[in-house]
Amino acid sequence: MAAHTPLRQQRLLLQLATAAWRQQPPIRSTFTRAPKRCSAILQAQPSPRWPHQHHNLSTSSPRRQQQQQPPPQEPFPTYFQDALPTTPPPPPPPPPPKPKRSVLRRVLFATTFLALGNLAGGLLERFANPAPPIPKDSHIDDLQRQQIHHLASKLDVVQALEEDPTWISWDAYASLPPEQRRRHMVASSLSSSSALGGYQRVFQNTETGEVLVLVYFGRGVTGWPTVVHGGALATVLDETCGRAAFARLEPRQAGEEVKRPIVTAWLKLDYLAMTQERVFYLVGARVREDEELEEGERGKRDYKAYVEGWVESVRTGEETVVAEALFVGPKPKKGKVAVETAVETGRPPILPPDKRW
Repeated sequence: MAAHTPLRQQRLLLQLATAAWRQQPPIRSTFTRAPKRCSAILQAQPSPRWPHQHHNLSTSSPRRQQQQQPPPQEPFPTYFQDALPTTPPPPPPPPPPKPKRSVLRRVLFATTFLALGNLAGGLLERFANPAPPIPKDSHIDDLQRQQIHHLASKLDVVQALEEDPTWISWDAYASLPPEQRRRHMVASSLSSSSALGGYQRVFQNTETGEVLVLVYFGRGVTGWPTVVHGGALATVLDETCGRAAFARLEPRQAGEEVKRPIVTAWLKLDYLAMTQERVFYLVGARVREDEELEEGERGKRDYKAYVEGWVESVRTGEETVVAEALFVGPKPKKGKVAVETAVETGRPPILPPDKRW
């Protein structure tokens, strides 16, 4: 019996294995929840009559070995293996050699930057610390005044007015007596070539009475750097409008004397643009006619003169200031004939030679 014991055991094992495989459900039952496409494929395949016959219990079967053999795995990459190169990178190529600059080019660059620095420094010093005005009646003042007169004589507007016979001209404040000149603000205090004394030439039209004054504004009458002070402009406009008003309000009757001076009642200014220093400007003024006045102010031209003035650049023709003023003279007494004016008598409304200031 001992010799048949292994054979019996093998037979029992085969019977048990066959019974176990028969009791298992068919393979198709595992795909009951598969998609319709998989169900159609399974239904198309013929079911085996003996399912257990497809299984081979032998471990030495090639199909079994293929199913149990794990797929080949790639080595797991590490951080240091991916980040760090195995071989050092090649050194970068050397930079190309810079071209050598010539000595002449360096000198030109240095000279250009030196000139620009000096120019910028001069402009900054001119704004921050301007030079003081030249003392009045000094040798430098006389030389500068001569140079300004030479520049003014070459202007086209001066040549045109001097050649036109309808215009007469004279130097400003030329007819003032020495005592009155010393007390006059413009003729004395501001008579330096750095202020308003560099050039002031008065031109008056003998037909219309219009007055034009060519003025050179020096550095001594500036407010902001390079900009003429508004008070200096108001002073020049008041003087120019007064010349046009005095020609209209000057008494014409023989033997009549003016007991009250002709004064400025009011002066309105409108600054349109900046007036630059050391530039020639034309300051003009004309008296308005009765047709241009309101109804209540007409017929009073014997003692009232409404004047309009302006400041115009000779170089650009741009108006920088416009003004309106009213000048009042001595009112005629009642019972006397009103003072004859130049328009009524046909004489030009101009100032007499002894009143040309």
